[in-house]
Amino acid sequence: MGIITNILVTGAIGNVGGSIVRFLQKEEVSVYAADLNEKIVNLSFGDKIQFRKLDFYERKTFETSLQDINKVFLMRPPQIGEVKKYMFPFIDLMKKNGIEHVITLSIADANPMVPHYKIEKYVEDSKIPYTHLRGGYFMQNLSKIHREVIQNEKDLFIPAGDAKFNFTDTKDIAEVAAKILLEGGYTNQTLNITGKDLFDLHEIASKMTKLLNQPFYYSNPSGKEFKKKMLQYGFHKDNIRIMRLIYFAAKRKGSDKIYPDFEEVLKKNPRTIDNFIKENAKSWIDHSS
Repeated sequence: MGIITNILVTGAIGNVGGSIVRFLQKEEVSVYAADLNEKIVNLSFGDKIQFRKLDFYERKTFETSLQDINKVFLMRPPQIGEVKKYMFPFIDLMKKNGIEHVITLSIADANPMVPHYKIEKYVEDSKIPYTHLRGGYFMQNLSKIHREVIQNEKDLFIPAGDAKFNFTDTKDIAEVAAKILLEGGYTNQTLNITGKDLFDLHEIASKMTKLLNQPFYYSNPSGKEFKKKMLQYGFHKDNIRIMRLIYFAAKRKGSDKIYPDFEEVLKKNPRTIDNFIKENAKSWIDHSS
């Protein structure tokens, strides 16, 4: 009997982390779902899932979360901007514990303005074998983060101007991550996981209108208008600040590159925005209509 690989998936109830856990549950590995709430994790994956509490604000959870772990999928919680204070110590402990491979979740065209980039560079400096997965603009942002505003107001209320985005399904990122965690490879490389098409938010609103038979539009708000709206909807100010940074960068140059990395790793085409809209119609449709 071979040595069992123990894999820790941080952000296990998130879009990417959750999909990684589901992919790995089908395989002969020991997967540990790391998050804040064991009850929610059990509801998401079943009572047999192995839970590890991980709170980047509580360093006392670091040691227990990493106990006997060989490989890690590492993502930054959206509300954490001070990665040096809250996440670098976790990376230090991964190095101390001899983690064999860490996969980091990043964003397309990450630059020094965003925390994702700082995590990438710190991991590289740590000399832990790594793979950075830089995703295009998550399709799930429309059905999760911005869902309530879009459902209530039919407005894709995002301060991105006329920027083109390479919309990417988080399941595609998760599938690549799971393959690498299982099979290895792509060590000390950066992979760009994107879709095959570019669209601006005016075009996405038109697609939603056509595919869902309800009117949607894009009002192209300013950064200040976006901040005010998101505060009204209960978002944390730190989360809003990071989103504004990302959208500001996108507004300047867009996430307008198409990469072949997904197809090269998995030998198939990435998921499409049209199918995503149809599959997630209930996220934005008025049930009273």
